This record gives sequence, structure tokens and C-alpha cells, in this order.
Amino acid sequence: ESLAKYGLRKEGWWKSILFSLVAFLPLFALYLVRGIKTYMPMVNVLTIYEWLQQGFPNFLIGMVPTIFVWGVVQAVCYALLCDKLNISDPVKHEWLQMGPIYCGIFYLVLNGYGFSVARLPEMLLTFLTIWGLCHARRLSGGNSWGTVLVFSLLLNAFLV
Repeated sequence: ESLAKYGLRKEGWWKSILFSLVAFLPLFALYLVRGIKTYMPMVNVLTIYEWLQQGFPNFLIGMVPTIFVWGVVQAVCYALLCDKLNISDPVKHEWLQMGPIYCGIFYLVLNGYGFSVARLPEMLLTFLTIWGLCHARRLSGGNSWGTVLVFSLLLNAFLV
């Protein structure tokens, strides 16, 4: 299967970016309210710190591919998972498709969100963001570049 099947193509790229940014806005608003301490893409990825120790411009050799590949892999994996789940559990109303719902839950579990009342707003908004990213692909005609952008540069980039 080609990567174009999972949305890595030219058609609809601007819609994909627009819808993906809209999906990220509620979570970003929470980050603003809580106070953003720092911005660095993939702040939680351990290899990023190793590359930062190399100094400029050497750290770009490792950081740029890590950030880009991480975003592409996550976007393609969630597109694949969403497609397969929607096929296996079809519903009549597109907004209630099980693929985005399962992907949101999977993201929370995979990224170690433990349940606590203090983290409940962040968990719900993160779930909403992933759900929205899955729908952004559908709304943009199947383009995933907006999802790549959000996963690469926004979702794992803020410390609050």
C-alpha cells in the first residue's frame, strides 16, 4: 500500500492543515491557561536531548529527521488504525465512527495518561484533539499532512 492511501499527498493539504489546527486549538487553549514553560518539538523524546548536546548546526542532523519521521509515522499509524476500525465497525453517522474514538483512547493509554481528577481536562482535550485529527483527514478529502504537522510540531512540544 502506498503512503498516498494514508493521506501523504498534495490534494487537500491546506484543508488538512486548517482542520488539524482547529482540532488542536482547545488543547492549546488549556496550555495557555496553565502557562507554557517551554516549546520544543518532541520534548519528551530522549534522543532529542542527545542531539541538542551536539551544538548548532550538528543537532539539526538528528532533530529534523526525528521530528519529521515521528510525525509521519504517528499520522500514518493513526490513519491506518482509524481506517481499519471504521471498516470493522461501521456506523451511519460519520461523527460517531469508532475509529477516531478508539484512536483517542489508544493515544491516552499509549502515552501513559494515568487517571487523576487534576489531569481530567487535559485527558479530555487530548482525546478531543486525536478524535479531531482523525476527522480532519476525512474532512480534507483524505489528506494527512495537517496531522503530521500537529504530531511533529505541536502535540508533543509544550511543557506546562
